Amino acid sequence: RTKPAFSEKSFPTKGIPDRAIRADIATYYKVMTSSSEETGEPEAHYYPITRKGKLCAYKVRKLPKQFFTEGDMKGSIDLFGQSVCPSSGKRLLITGGELDCLAAFQMLKDKYPQYTPAVVSLPKGENPSSIADNLEFIHKFEEVIIYTDMDEPGRKAANDICKLLGPKCKIMSTSEKDACDMLKTNKQTEFI
Repeated sequence: RTKPAFSEKSFPTKGIPDRAIRADIATYYKVMTSSSEETGEPEAHYYPITRKGKLCAYKVRKLPKQFFTEGDMKGSIDLFGQSVCPSSGKRLLITGGELDCLAAFQMLKDKYPQYTPAVVSLPKGENPSSIADNLEFIHKFEEVIIYTDMDEPGRKAANDICKLLGPKCKIMSTSEKDACDMLKTNKQTEFI
């Protein structure tokens, strides 16, 4: 049996209320939400995955937390959000996951509405393999901040990434597990 060919999806972009993420932020990152035809409740999030700026796959989160891929994520792919992110600048924030990327961007954008923060995430979970594939992009920023989950796997990934990137890299720590929890518990000031 052959897998159906990858095709671009067309679901609405919505806010993600259980993470306190607004619709305008999901729209910026082109994250779509499919809903149940019976209940209208959200069923899945579709995170666009790009290769050299072109859509090649969706990482799908079937709610609450089951992941699968539609399309081709094999080999070298961009960091999540790289296709909409500024291409260079003073500071790049790399989070451990897509929802944390959206939450971090929202907190930064709310604090500094005059500029577009450079926030991306690791596209294959907290696996640093995508960092090596995107060094050219990453090195266009003066400083790189790694903000993976505050648990042991997240901290290990952050340390591995910093070893790869060298002195321009810093690891961010917060009192909550991740950017979503910082946003949900109104700790934007601490985050900033």
